[in-house]
Amino acid sequence: MHVEISVALDRMKAIRCPKCKTNNVLLGEGRTLSEDRADRDAYFQGEREPGLTSRKNWWLEFGEKGSSSKFLFNMLSEIPDIRLAVPSDASDFRRCVLLLDLIPEWRDKLELRMAKAPDPWPELARNWDSLERTLRKESPDLDFFKDKPTSFGGMLQIVISSKKQ
Repeated sequence: MHVEISVALDRMKAIRCPKCKTNNVLLGEGRTLSEDRADRDAYFQGEREPGLTSRKNWWLEFGEKGSSSKFLFNMLSEIPDIRLAVPSDASDFRRCVLLLDLIPEWRDKLELRMAKAPDPWPELARNWDSLERTLRKESPDLDFFKDKPTSFGGMLQIVISSKKQ
């Protein structure tokens, strides 16, 4: 058993980024905001304004997902989800931002709907705009291959832990 785990870890450490050829690999696809929008535009080619259902279906099939963005999707879609997941770092939060970029009308409902979610989501929703502004200041196109958000992580942890005190 011990040997199998170390072999798996060695394989994971050997993974290289296809863009920069380093071992700085992000979980998920790591698409930038521009790349995500281009993928959507190509998919919805010919549709002037894709409806909510079409955009939700696109995200479910092609969107970059993590456990916290899935939780956010379910809460904003009013689908019961018993598995709480909270963005724990800039990459998790980035996936949630990509979701809200796809479905911007959910921004207006974010604070109200997430007030019903377990802690720390209500506090995150109240501070969403300032968290997103900070993230975009450090990485305007959400390109974590190029930009390494540094102050955002600390700010996110302060918001998350503020409710626990």
